[in-house]
Amino acid sequence: MDHVKPRRPPGNAARAHLPWRGLVMALGKIPQLASFDPFPYPLLSSITSLEAVLLAAFVLMKQNRMGMVADRRDHLDLQVNLLTEQRATQIIQMLDRLSTRLGIDQHQDEVSRELGRHVAVEHLVEELHSRLPDL
Repeated sequence: MDHVKPRRPPGNAARAHLPWRGLVMALGKIPQLASFDPFPYPLLSSITSLEAVLLAAFVLMKQNRMGMVADRRDHLDLQVNLLTEQRATQIIQMLDRLSTRLGIDQHQDEVSRELGRHVAVEHLVEELHSRLPDL
């Protein structure tokens, strides 16, 4: 299982770039460097736009990775639930056989009888695979 831990707390990246932007703007005010990046700051705008594009790409990649991890967890959860259902049915059937052998009168309603019926887990898995799109 992939464990994704952030390298730094959220929000630090934006704060780290603020001094850089201030430095570029301050360099534009120095007369000897006035031609470096004049007032509308086209270089700073280009760098900021590139940064936004890269940030969006990184966010989308992380979301994709998180989605894959969530899909794996959901698949594992489904497997555990199916196994639990199978075991619970076996326990209910065993209790039914014990109570019959001991001569204990059972007052079962429709829900109780439904819980004791065998669940074809293999058939259910095949049905899920046929209905769900392949990932």
